[in-house]
Amino acid sequence: IEGPVVKYEADVLKYLDKGIRGSVPNYIHSGHLGGKDYLIMELLGGEDMSKLRNRLRKNVHHTPSTIPFLIAVHCTKEILRLLRQLHSCGFVHRDVKPSNFVREKHDSNRFRMIDFGVTRRYKDKDGRLIAKREKAEFRGTTFYASINSHNLEDLSPRDDLWSMFYVFLDIVCGCLPWSEAARMNEKESVRILKQEYIAEPNKIILWIQQFRNDLEFRSEQRKSSCLKLLAHLTQLQY
Repeated sequence: IEGPVVKYEADVLKYLDKGIRGSVPNYIHSGHLGGKDYLIMELLGGEDMSKLRNRLRKNVHHTPSTIPFLIAVHCTKEILRLLRQLHSCGFVHRDVKPSNFVREKHDSNRFRMIDFGVTRRYKDKDGRLIAKREKAEFRGTTFYASINSHNLEDLSPRDDLWSMFYVFLDIVCGCLPWSEAARMNEKESVRILKQEYIAEPNKIILWIQQFRNDLEFRSEQRKSSCLKLLAHLTQLQY
């Protein structure tokens, strides 16, 4: 890979490879050659979560856009496992999306996390929380970015978790309430819709039920779990 962020990403990956080896591609080498920075890393053998999602949507005997609920849960738990490790190293990813999680091998159920070009420390090397900046830039992918990113706030682990939830919602339903606005790059419309759905969590349950008429989402326990997760995410602070 090449570009202005390559040296930064190489430094982050090198650090993470020592701290959470096996959760990220193995760092091999980096340097500067012919006027360009370069990074050599392990080539993972499987597809990313986005390609897996799209393939399953075509192959399963459900509605055309959805995949089995338990597969969506497994993918989300893998994202959570990897984010927990990243956050334990003092970093926030800031661009959680399906294509940034890749299967270790073509038939593996385990994923690794990639793409650290906009990853940022939220704790210093001594484990102390870095003060929240008064204003920051939008970071992430419009489909999955947290409200805080839309509001140009500094991001922390809570924002990676919001993005994880949006990925889950996308995999479960086949689309998001703001998918069309995101495709049109209408960030303000996306922000307003996200705010509406966060303010009224039952709207998210109704959104899911539009696409999950099968038995997998009829249980009150699963609806309650989604509402509890939303309540937990809403009360998280920087």
